[in-house]
Amino acid sequence: MNKSLTISIFALLAISAFATTWHKTEVPDPISGEPTTVQNVNSYGSYIYRWPSKYDAVYWPFTDPNYIRFNAKSGYIAFGSDFEELETNKIEQITEFLKSNYKPNTSLTNHLDRLHWAEKVYSARGTDDKFYIRHYCLLSYLTRTDEQASNKFRKQALDKIEDYLKTAKPSFYRSQLYIVAGFYSKLLGDDAKAENFWSSPERLKFDDATTVDAMEYLEEILKTIKNDEYKEKYYR
Repeated sequence: MNKSLTISIFALLAISAFATTWHKTEVPDPISGEPTTVQNVNSYGSYIYRWPSKYDAVYWPFTDPNYIRFNAKSGYIAFGSDFEELETNKIEQITEFLKSNYKPNTSLTNHLDRLHWAEKVYSARGTDDKFYIRHYCLLSYLTRTDEQASNKFRKQALDKIEDYLKTAKPSFYRSQLYIVAGFYSKLLGDDAKAENFWSSPERLKFDDATTVDAMEYLEEILKTIKNDEYKEKYYR
């Protein structure tokens, strides 16, 4: 086999080993009823849980602009996981919101612009603290190279996390949020607050569904944060 061809094949295999793929499909817009062309997740691997967004407790595909589905005609927007899942009583509610707040065929091509518009639509739709935690953590991650912008979202996420932790039951997710809250506190310059989150005995309480591997995964994340080892890949 040609040497250069062999090198190319191995390079391709190395890339595909960490690839994510999509395919186009049509789904109905629950507001207008019209078919909307969107991207659907096609393939991915467990390696997505090793990507730097783990420090913000958000994971692909939420970090990918393809996962935001948007109909420029109606203005309706949502993540791929719940674009079609809209209760009948919510359809009228959001339709009225869009009539008052959206100009048809508005161009929202920027990922952040779409996320900001999605926040407004989800607010009209009605959502919970877990949505806002993920949303502000996602925005914190996507703007991480812009300290001023990212800190704004970190503060918003931190407020939501602190409220959530007051009543949340032990779980992998709750433990992860203790780490994120400490991470954001550290990045906001409050090392004492960060240590309070990390040293809380509540952080080490889990439900029965949490595996040993999952616990070790969180401890590795915390270790790299404390030792500043996260920086090399996080800010790329």
